[in-house]
Amino acid sequence: MSAPRDRARNSGGRVELWTALILLLAAAVAYGPALSAPFIFDDVPSIQNNTSLRTLWPPGIALRPPGRGTALSGRPISNYSFALSAAANRWIGITPGSDKETRIYHITNVMLHVCSAFLLCGIVGRTLRTKGVSSKWRESAPGIAATIAALWMLHPLQTEAVNYLSQRTELLVSFFYLAVLYSAMRAWESEGWSAWSVVAVVASALGMASKEVMLTAPIAVVLYDKAFFVDAFKSPARRRLYAALFATMAIAVALIVRGGRSATVGFSGSITWYEYLYSQGWAISRYLLLALWPADLVIDYGRNGVRDSSGVPGVILLSVLLAFTLWAWRHTRLRWLAFLCSWFFLTLAPSSSIVPIVTEIAAERRVYLALASVIIVLVIGAEFLFRRASPPRHLRFVLVGVVSLCMVAATASRSQLYNDPEALWKDAVNKRPGTARAYEGLASVILNKDTTRLREADELLSRAIALDSSAPAPFVSRAAIALKRRDFAAAEAFLGYALRVAPDDSAANQAFGETMSASSHSERAIVYLKRIADAAPSGASLQKLGTAYLISGRLDSAHSILARAVQLDSTNNLANQYLGATLVEMGRGEDAIAPLTRSMKIDSASGFTLSLLAVAYAESKRPELAMKAAGAAVALASRDAQTWAFAGRAAQYAGQYAQAVAYLKHAVRLDSADLEAPTRLAFVLGSTGHFADGVRILEQVLVKSPGYEPATLALARLREKSGAAP
Repeated sequence: MSAPRDRARNSGGRVELWTALILLLAAAVAYGPALSAPFIFDDVPSIQNNTSLRTLWPPGIALRPPGRGTALSGRPISNYSFALSAAANRWIGITPGSDKETRIYHITNVMLHVCSAFLLCGIVGRTLRTKGVSSKWRESAPGIAATIAALWMLHPLQTEAVNYLSQRTELLVSFFYLAVLYSAMRAWESEGWSAWSVVAVVASALGMASKEVMLTAPIAVVLYDKAFFVDAFKSPARRRLYAALFATMAIAVALIVRGGRSATVGFSGSITWYEYLYSQGWAISRYLLLALWPADLVIDYGRNGVRDSSGVPGVILLSVLLAFTLWAWRHTRLRWLAFLCSWFFLTLAPSSSIVPIVTEIAAERRVYLALASVIIVLVIGAEFLFRRASPPRHLRFVLVGVVSLCMVAATASRSQLYNDPEALWKDAVNKRPGTARAYEGLASVILNKDTTRLREADELLSRAIALDSSAPAPFVSRAAIALKRRDFAAAEAFLGYALRVAPDDSAANQAFGETMSASSHSERAIVYLKRIADAAPSGASLQKLGTAYLISGRLDSAHSILARAVQLDSTNNLANQYLGATLVEMGRGEDAIAPLTRSMKIDSASGFTLSLLAVAYAESKRPELAMKAAGAAVALASRDAQTWAFAGRAAQYAGQYAQAVAYLKHAVRLDSADLEAPTRLAFVLGSTGHFADGVRILEQVLVKSPGYEPATLALARLREKSGAAP
């Protein structure tokens, strides 16, 4: 008797292996075209500029995502998963900014998606073999489960969640969601608490720290039990598992209370809860339409709610569906369908109910897990019709194969679009020309791609503002364009508009501070940059504030702020560089060597940093190292006046006056508007007895800037030394 069972078990194992291999191959074809796609939109602040991803140890750093406003804020496990991807890049030698930087991130996303498909396959297959399901379905359970998993995995509607890297949050929480349900099913097979129970609770805890959708997972487990196991609530082991799963909800609640999502989610925005709910009627009906015919996918739906009659059909449809769900729960034979409808509502509830997400009114990635219930209903319905019609047996396989191939082709085509962000945003502009952020996204891509297309980007941003003047981001981007044109007045005006519509917007405040620094209004810059640093202290925000203090000449404040920036993020190149510059200005060359050396390790091609290091060596009485570093600095940055000026300063401190004069003269030739280099040149000339030349240079400086104090003091000293009359 054991031989047939062994053969059946081996045959089943081979089928499962082939199913897994086919799913892997299909996923590779469907999502492979996007494996080298660059970072887009939210990926930049969430991944590219996220300093918490730069180390795995101590784990507290990677488990502390950026404060507010990014896709990873308030989601420590999601943040840590990206830290693991970044660590994998470092391990295999892929540097930030290289063409291959995103590949590990994309591969991880695809593998998470495939693993979720495997879990879905296991859940459906086991469910069809439970006692609560008719025995007529048990024989075909493996084939139905594999079909559902394949169609869900390959559906073009999934491309945003998989290919838009920062939306790994959706993939991760869905994986844990499915893992909880699968583990709970396995746990129910034993009489008491088992290892599968522990897996379910751990998966639930991790999911709660990944994304807020997980809050509904314990409810889904209870409803599944009610739908397929009549006596479920009588089991003490199951009740203990329920209690443990519900206890993990405290993790998500605690993260929400800490305010990680407060910048993007809540009732304090411009849209009310009832406007948002009405808009979700339109959004969810669109998701259902795209599930049936995914021919009009869009990367962004914008911020503005639906205020016309287009939301009415969706509200009616959802009301009918909700009423049907409640009715179906009252009929034992329809509870499986009631569970699937409940699954659909539960997985969409955190993002598509009454709590407004102020950054976007709809997003295709939100239906990622909910799509499973739609696919299951469609496949089960199609199987039921096939059984009633009794067509040729092979027709079922042909139909599944054709649909799968069409999905693979459509998904691969959509994935290919992610390789070209400009084409992706042009697609959004063409499909939703009334969406302001589509123009904003396209302008942002153009600015990053080609600085010669400033006018084109500016026109797109003007169009975005015309469609929605309540968003600060287009004004901030227009200010960035004005800065590239050295038009400080226009930049200040645009940022003024941005701060009027959103006084607390971190990007606008930071940009205003940087603009004030660039236009020599460092005191005004400090006010805005301090506001950002106080609200969200990080290596980047503190570095910008410390730099403003340095520019304003407040060296003690600059030193304390920049030292803290380096402490928070020792890999921040600018924080190390400007900390070294501050220490050099304070005459503490010995202390400046360490941060400047770290900066050189991060960017070994920086001539400016090397020139600062040359001054630090000179101040610490190491003239040979100072001259060697100065020579290397000007070789690296032969067109940078500041580098030549600091090289001249290093040579001066090292007692090499002839070389100092040569360096400083070259700095003056490169930047005739600079006042510091000629002032120092005049002082060095005076130190070598060339008083007349020094006086002449200082008089020319004071003609350009009559109130320039360093030149006034140097002129008085030279005249005193030369014995000339004042």
